[in-house]
Amino acid sequence: MSLYKQLFLEISIAFFVALIATESVYMKNAHRYLEVQLASHAQDAATSLGLVLPDSLSEGDLIRANVTVEAIFDRGYYQSIIVENPKGKILVLKSLQTASEDVPDWFVKAFPLDSPVAESLITKGWKQLGKVIVFSYPNFAYKQLWGTLIEASLSLVFLYLLTLLALHSFLFRIIRPLKDIEAVVKAIGESDFQQVKSIPAAKELRGVVNAINAMSGKLKSTFEERHQANHLQSQYNKNLQNDKNVDDKSNPI
Repeated sequence: MSLYKQLFLEISIAFFVALIATESVYMKNAHRYLEVQLASHAQDAATSLGLVLPDSLSEGDLIRANVTVEAIFDRGYYQSIIVENPKGKILVLKSLQTASEDVPDWFVKAFPLDSPVAESLITKGWKQLGKVIVFSYPNFAYKQLWGTLIEASLSLVFLYLLTLLALHSFLFRIIRPLKDIEAVVKAIGESDFQQVKSIPAAKELRGVVNAINAMSGKLKSTFEERHQANHLQSQYNKNLQNDKNVDDKSNPI
């Protein structure tokens, strides 16, 4: 496997794991936030009803109490709202038919959301008139959490693809000088003393390229000097042989 493939594979896997970990933390925080919101939502409704129902119950006006509860019930995401008298008898009951969550089963098991229950006493003066019990409906929270997962996943996938493109460009700029170095070294081995023309920005690679260029320059100079010396020696030997031939012709035996 090439160096490029090794670096690309290892870095991309490491970044992918980091993205998964980031999304996991994000989803856990969102899950915890929705749990708190469900509980707060139920408690706010119970407290509000505990403040507005005393007049209706003290006067025995269950129709008015029913309208008040229905107004709160229709305005929020509640599974049920129950108003009881001090003896536990149900005076008002509003409930929503339980429907299956529009999310995968594995998601529900991975991020379980209980139905928070909140209670508030209904009192007027020192007299207790009853109690209101509010159950939040987690189905809406599941939908919101599922939508958050989809949006976060799409965003992270897009970010991952951009990162892979950036990584490809970065590694290409890093690896390309190595290929140029390899080509120049092979050329030097064949007595073709080339120079690495592309000087990399990385300090370490720049040092290697400068060293190879310096070595190539010195070898070229040495080769040219040796070639010139061999040429001069050959010319000298040739002249010496010519002089000898002239002497032999001038002094025949």
